[in-house]
Amino acid sequence: MSFSDYLSIVALAISLVSLGALIYFRLKLKDHNKLMREKTDNGLKLANDAINNSKGIRFTLDEITKKVEHSLNQSQEAIETSKDSIELTLNAEINQSRYKVLDAAKALSDFRLKHPKKDSSDREQFFSSAIENMLNQYESACEYYLSGRINKNRFEKQMHLEIKRIVEDKATKKYFTNTLTSSYKAIIEVYKELNKV
Repeated sequence: MSFSDYLSIVALAISLVSLGALIYFRLKLKDHNKLMREKTDNGLKLANDAINNSKGIRFTLDEITKKVEHSLNQSQEAIETSKDSIELTLNAEINQSRYKVLDAAKALSDFRLKHPKKDSSDREQFFSSAIENMLNQYESACEYYLSGRINKNRFEKQMHLEIKRIVEDKATKKYFTNTLTSSYKAIIEVYKELNKV
């Protein structure tokens, strides 16, 4: 078995794992969205019940406070479920983009091995495009982090080293050297925040 065959098998295995992960995350996203809708509907139902029951009936301040607190708790749970759903989607998109970078790198490497004297600029462009797509996914995740639309503690634990790696890696460092003109300002801001730069 040649090295090229081995790389092809590895690329196929990575693609299958990627597809499996994407399907898994999509199913989890559906479950989270359903749970979020149920909690939101339940919170709205409780609020409507409180309004309907208040017609002609006097509630004590404690009863009203309990109903409002319960509705607020339901709403907060729906918000947390929404954050979880966003995180699952972001993770799935980031993982998918990573696999595309690996596929593009393999295609470029295979081409250079088979055709060392031919122009590989189209494959290099495909590889650069895959890297930029991956960075765009990280940029979106960092924007969500900075706006507080995802769980900040969990993001910091999961993404701290990844953000550090992509900013400092020699293959991607050029995208972050000029902070004024970089297209990835959110990544740079999160990198500085998490690394106390």
